[in-house]
Amino acid sequence: SHELYGSVADREKSMRFRWISTSGTSTHFHFDQDHNFFAQIVGQKRFTLVPASSFRDMSLFPRLHPLWHKSQIHKRCPNLETFPAYKNVRALRAVLNPGDVRISLSLSLSSTQYNHTRFFN
Repeated sequence: SHELYGSVADREKSMRFRWISTSGTSTHFHFDQDHNFFAQIVGQKRFTLVPASSFRDMSLFPRLHPLWHKSQIHKRCPNLETFPAYKNVRALRAVLNPGDVRISLSLSLSSTQYNHTRFFN
C-alpha cells in the first residue's frame, strides 16, 4: 500500500534550511540543533565561537522556553550583574570572506559549540 504521508526518515531528509542576511544583521548566542555548513558568498561575516565546555556560563533559556537553544546574554552589552558567569567565557572570533565555509556538527548539548553571527561589509 502507498503511504499518504512520508515516513520520519523522509521528513528528516526534506528538512533543509537556507539563511540569508543583509549587512548589520546579527544573531543571539545560540547552538545549532542540526549539522550544518555555512558558505559566505559576498561580504564578510564574523562568528564569535564559544566552546561547549562553557555551556553553563552561557545562561541558556530553560528547556521548555521557545528560545531554549539560545543564550539570555546579549552579545554587545552583557549584563554581568545578572549573568556573572559570562565573564569566564573565552570566545574565539572568525571572519569569513567570500568563498569561506564553516562546518558545524551538532552531536549533543555537551559537545555543541555556541555561536553569535554578525554580517558586515
